[in-house]
Amino acid sequence: MAQTPVTKTLTDLPVYADTGYAGHLLYTDSNIEYRLPINVIPTYAALMSPDGEKYLGECQSIAQLRTIEPTISTQTITVERAVSGGPLINAICTYDPLDTTSPDNGFSIFVTPGGARWKTNSIHGHNVFMAGFDPQLNNLHACINKISQWYVSQAIADVQINNRKGIILVPTLSDTGTTYTITNTIFLPPSLVELRPLGDMIVDCSSITTTDAFVLSHEYVGLNSGLGNSKNGNSADAGGYVINPQGTLFIKGAGITSTTDSSGNITVTPNTTGVGIVFGNRTRTSGNGAYLNVRDAKVRNVRVWGFTGGLQFGNYDTYL
Repeated sequence: MAQTPVTKTLTDLPVYADTGYAGHLLYTDSNIEYRLPINVIPTYAALMSPDGEKYLGECQSIAQLRTIEPTISTQTITVERAVSGGPLINAICTYDPLDTTSPDNGFSIFVTPGGARWKTNSIHGHNVFMAGFDPQLNNLHACINKISQWYVSQAIADVQINNRKGIILVPTLSDTGTTYTITNTIFLPPSLVELRPLGDMIVDCSSITTTDAFVLSHEYVGLNSGLGNSKNGNSADAGGYVINPQGTLFIKGAGITSTTDSSGNITVTPNTTGVGIVFGNRTRTSGNGAYLNVRDAKVRNVRVWGFTGGLQFGNYDTYL
């Protein structure tokens, strides 16, 4: 009959005094020595320290992540939510010891007081929640615009737009239905970002009454015509999808007001002066130069209603 092995507790295990194995616990069974690194076993004092959550490999928010100084190369921490009260994310952030210069961008790079960089895995795109989405604030537009602006700034600084298109992932909020309330315009530079909603969802823009809901253009200061051409065979821009839902994106406007006078005449008045989607550049630079062309860009699986117009094309440097 097989013999039941003896269970050992940590108090049963002596600490190595030999310098070759200092910092290890020794467990001997049947003349076989097992050496356990004690640095993997956090003490109570370590757990209760200001950044003690790093020993558990998780923290509650990005604000807490920024306070945690890593102790080993490529250390990882799971971030539960971007902000208190935000949606559950459980995003894995990894310490990058080779990066000592990248600034904190607020969605994929987070810098500690000691100068360490925690980074998300952006191979498949950026979860927009990590930009600080809070459903109580209805700030989805601000999160998307933050990521868009970062890509624009990087392209301008590097004088190159053809090697950096980012994917902005917008998860659903629940299995029973997703509606995001938008309170200001969402800006998407077609050559630099792709918005990818992860399932059917409604974007309710009914509170926007004096401006447009989505603007897909290159009208950013410094994002001028010819940017990156010399590095990409004189190609004007990157093209490709700008809005690419994995399902259908429904964009809802403020609708109309219908009134009937005493004679039975019906008057219909739009409740907004904006359009659902603006596609292309509508202006030129302050020096009457051209912004980066909007060329060969695409949108799919989008339905728009309740605006003065559903779609408006840009009238400058736009080739679709």
